Amino acid sequence: MVFLFRDKSLINIILLIFLSIGIHAHWLLSPVVVTESPSSGWLSEWMAGYLTKLHPTILFLLFQGLLISLALRLNGIMDRMRMFPSSTYLPALTLVLLSGLFPIWCYLSPALVSGHLLLWIFSRISDLPQQAQTRSALMNNGLILGIAVIAYHPLLWMAIASIPAMATVKRFRINEYLIYLLGFLLPYYFLLAGSFLMDNLPAFFRELTIFSPGWPMARPDEMGIASLVLLVIALLTGLSYWQRFNSRLLMQTRNCWSVLLIFLLFLLPLPFLMSRQGMEGLWLMTLPLSAFFSTAFSVPRRLLLPNILFWLLVAQSVVHNWFILKK
Repeated sequence: MVFLFRDKSLINIILLIFLSIGIHAHWLLSPVVVTESPSSGWLSEWMAGYLTKLHPTILFLLFQGLLISLALRLNGIMDRMRMFPSSTYLPALTLVLLSGLFPIWCYLSPALVSGHLLLWIFSRISDLPQQAQTRSALMNNGLILGIAVIAYHPLLWMAIASIPAMATVKRFRINEYLIYLLGFLLPYYFLLAGSFLMDNLPAFFRELTIFSPGWPMARPDEMGIASLVLLVIALLTGLSYWQRFNSRLLMQTRNCWSVLLIFLLFLLPLPFLMSRQGMEGLWLMTLPLSAFFSTAFSVPRRLLLPNILFWLLVAQSVVHNWFILKK
C-alpha cells in the first residue's frame, strides 16, 4: 500500500480521501464531536458557539476537509522546499494515519484548525532568507503569531520556538528580534486598549495563556497505551531514517528540517505544561512528526517495514476509535 504514495499523482489524492474516511468511519454512525475549551482561546469559543449547531453530515465533511487540506498543505510545503529527494504524497499519508491514534485527535477541535496556522508560520520562517525586506517580514511574523496565540493559547510555544527557528535559517541582530517581539505584542496592545475603552478588563486577562502543569491523560487504558507506544515508535523511527539522508541535502533544505526539529522539540512537553488542554494540544506535534516519520516510508528500499508500520497504524486507529464509540 505504501508504494502507491511514493509517486505523486492525482490518484493518490483520491486514495488519501478514502483512507481518511475509512480511519474515521466511526463518525458515520455518530455525530462528530466539537471540543469546547473556553480557556484555550477565542477560536474554541467561536467553534462551540457556531459549529455545534450544524448538521452532523456537514460536521463530518468539515472535519474531513480540514484534515485532508492540512495533510496536502504539509505535503505541498515540503515538496516546494524539496525536503525529499523526490516528490511523494508520503507526508500527507503519514498525517492522516497519525490522526486516528487518539480519540480527541478525531474531534473537530481548535488544534486541528490551528494546524493550518502552524504550517503558515513554518512556511514564512523557511522563506526568510529569500525576503528582501527582512524587518517587515519579522514584524509580520510576530503579528501573525500574536493573533494565533490569542486564537489558540497553546501556540504560545510556537512563538517561543520561532526565535531559535529563525536564527537557524538566518542570522539576525538584536534589534531585529525586538521588531519581531513588537509585532507579537501588537495584537495584545489593541486587545488591552479595546477592553479598557469598553470597561471590560477581565476580557483581556481571559485571553492570556494559562499554564497548568500536570499529567494530560487521566487514566490511560490499554488502547491509549498502545497509541502512545506507536507514537514513540514513529518518533524514534522517523528521526533515525531522517539522519541517513539529511547530510546529503543542500544547506537551505537542512535548515528547513532544523526548523521542523525545533518545532517538534518544543511541542513535546506541551501537554504536560498545559494539561488542561489534555492530549488535544499534542495534535500540533503531529505536523512536524509526520514530516520525520514519513522518511520511514520513503527511505527503505524494501517495503516490509513501511508496510508493517502502515497496517499497525491503520489497525490501531480503527480498533481504538470503534472501541471508544462503543463505550
